[in-house]
Amino acid sequence: MDSCLRFLRWLAIAFILVLAGSMATGAQPPSFSAAPAAPAWVTATDGVYYDKVRVTWAAVAGATYYKYATRMWRPPNTTVYWWETLTDTTHDFTFTGPGDMYYWKIAACNADGCSSYESEDLGWRAIHAPTGLQASDAQFTDKVHLTWNESDDATAYVVYRSLTSSNPELLHWGNADTSYDDTSAAIGTTYYYWVKACTDACSVVSASNAGSRGLAAPAAPQASDGTYPDKIAVSWSAVNGASYYELWRSSTEGGAKTKVSSPAGTSYNDTYNLLMRGVPYYYWVKACNAYLCSDFSPYDTGYLSVAPTSTPTATVVFSPTPTRTATLESSPTPTATPTRTATTPAGATSTRTPTQTAAGTRTPTATRRPNMTPRASLPLLLHLR
Repeated sequence: MDSCLRFLRWLAIAFILVLAGSMATGAQPPSFSAAPAAPAWVTATDGVYYDKVRVTWAAVAGATYYKYATRMWRPPNTTVYWWETLTDTTHDFTFTGPGDMYYWKIAACNADGCSSYESEDLGWRAIHAPTGLQASDAQFTDKVHLTWNESDDATAYVVYRSLTSSNPELLHWGNADTSYDDTSAAIGTTYYYWVKACTDACSVVSASNAGSRGLAAPAAPQASDGTYPDKIAVSWSAVNGASYYELWRSSTEGGAKTKVSSPAGTSYNDTYNLLMRGVPYYYWVKACNAYLCSDFSPYDTGYLSVAPTSTPTATVVFSPTPTRTATLESSPTPTATPTRTATTPAGATSTRTPTQTAAGTRTPTATRRPNMTPRASLPLLLHLR
């Protein structure tokens, strides 16, 4: 106990002597001031500027300058302490890359030292959105193909899609490639696409572009070749995604096409009344839905049948065959001189008596009497056709 008291008295005497000596020589007493406190807050801009990160912090009483430190957002999260001194409470940093994210820290300093780096905030330079986005318009039947221009030092691109021209939804987080094939698109549906460029941070979305996955063209149709005299029957195969079809016709392979019909099914009977018999007609088909139609199918030809050549025939109808009857009257054969009588219009009687002449010629003698009564009748039937 006594030794402790003696030590304290000695220390007090030494302090008094030093103080007295300093006063005698005019020297200032030693300062016991400390380093300033750390800034109460720090803020850094989040992609507001393309050429810088602006960092702002709270002023600290007693601080005559400030120092800063940075820590990477991604691993290995290394903290770098910079020896540059700052005299204001706002500073623009331009050394980081577009989209590179860092935590920013500030220490307040004076002649007695610097505070600790307590507050920090995450900030980064903006990265430009990609330009030149193009989406294929029904060019491919199995995908929508997207391409765009490279942006800054982007290490990845993010693709967004929507059925409308607003409200983009995340579709694909990719790599540094500047193209993408959307194979999930529904056939014939129009989509709107956007792209972001990314490093640690990402850009805003690009301008949108619309695209669609196309309908496949139907295979060549089948048209009837002279099967029917009044129509050409055309049929074709169904196409996935089609809700109806367009049938086209032409009189020549390379001539102007005329749309015949838009059936929902896969067949149609072309009964156009100006089709000529035996003349070939060319047919094409398109597959369609509410958004678009496919390209033309290959063509097929068809034609009406040609009417056969025939000899005209006529039917002759005969009436019943008429019958005519005649009566021949004669007397019995005479023994000497036969006599034939006939009725004359005047009612006289004529008797024909053959006479034998010297030369052997028979000379008939006729006697006519009225109303000769027939003794015998010989019917004679004459059938005329």
